[in-house]
Amino acid sequence: MTYVNAVPEKVAQARREGINKDGWPQVHFAWAGATKPGIGHYYRIRGKGFLIEFVNTQADAAGNPANHIHCVWRDLTGDFDLPATQ
Repeated sequence: MTYVNAVPEKVAQARREGINKDGWPQVHFAWAGATKPGIGHYYRIRGKGFLIEFVNTQADAAGNPANHIHCVWRDLTGDFDLPATQ
């Protein structure tokens, strides 16, 4: 629920309602990469109406092999409240 609630309450409520409507059995988790700290990894959480991606695979200037994180929540019904195109 961390990703669901990391937005204003009105948006978080809409996310919760969407997940509950679509059903938790429709939410899937996938992992790729290492299971040890400091080594690149990626995960994806996918529901019917959303996609969360977390990527930690970029090295930093000090030579750590994975020390730069990107994470995004995608609304598959239309990001930024814009309708999805067909």
